[in-house]
Order: sequence, then C-alpha cells, then structure tokens
Amino acid sequence: MVEFNLLPWREYQQAYQIKQTGWWLLTMTGGCLLLLFLAHYWLHQQIIKLQMDIADLQLQFVQQGRKQVSVNQDQDEFIAHLREQQAALMNMVTSPLQIKNTAFCLSDLTSANGKLSLRGRTATLSLITDLLKKYSALPWAQNVSLNHIQHHTNDDNYSFDLLVNQKNYFGRETNDIAKNTNNE
Repeated sequence: MVEFNLLPWREYQQAYQIKQTGWWLLTMTGGCLLLLFLAHYWLHQQIIKLQMDIADLQLQFVQQGRKQVSVNQDQDEFIAHLREQQAALMNMVTSPLQIKNTAFCLSDLTSANGKLSLRGRTATLSLITDLLKKYSALPWAQNVSLNHIQHHTNDDNYSFDLLVNQKNYFGRETNDIAKNTNNE
C-alpha cells in the first residue's frame, strides 16, 4: 500500500496564507497611511489658502477703516461748518429781538425753504415797527412782511405774524441749506 503525506502541503498552504495575510495587512496599512498623508496635505493647503484670505480681508478692513476715518473727518468738518452756520444764523435771527426795556414775547420761530416766520406778542405797535425795521436792515433779509396783526383788548397787547424771505447768505441758496440739513 502507498502512503501519502498531506501534512507538508497543509503546512505550505498555511505558510502561504500567513504570508498573503501579511502582505494584505501591509498593503492596507500603507494605503491608509497614504490616505492620511493626502488628507493632511489637502487640509494644510486649505489652511494656507484660508490664512491668505484672512490676510487679504484684514488688509481690506484696514484700508476701509482708513477710508472711513477720512469720511468721518469730512463729516465732522461738515457738521462743524453747519454748527458755525447755525450759530451765525441764530445770532442774526435773534439779534433784532434784543430790544431793551420791552414787553416782547416770541411764541414761534420757524425757518423753512428760505423763509423765516416769527409769531409773538408785544405791548405796543411801535415794538412791531422796530422789529420790522431791524429785520429789514439785516443783510440776509430779502423781503420782510407783516402777515397778521391783532389787538387783544382783554390783556391790551398785540399778536403778530412776521415773514422774512432770506437771501443767499452763506454762499449757498437757503433752499440748498435746508435740503442738506434735512438729509443729515
């Protein structure tokens, strides 16, 4: 009878499978490491790109900040100029009202579209006449008119409504000044 030895074949097959499994594990480990390296490289490139974008945005922000500072300075200068004009206008408007030793009460003072409207009460007609003369003598007053006058007998005084058309006094038309102040 013939005897066969199958054990070496099984040993060779087992050694071959161990070797194959080792190669597969090594290949898979290498593939995973390659994928990790590629992911790391891609993320690193994205971080560099984002850092450059952030640097560009910071530069733009600084440049806009400088522009905003210059715009704010221009606005501050314009506001200061308007305040100077307002103070000068208030001085011109109220200077004729500074009549000494009088019983004079101003109830409404409005300025719109190049027209100054004054409403008030006074004790005598001569004070209204003095007021008309003073406003007519002002360099910015183009036309002064008395729209309404009424005598009140119960308290013996006069109410009046005075309208002053303004000239171009500040280098711009008064309508333009009114529009600019309304837009601000």
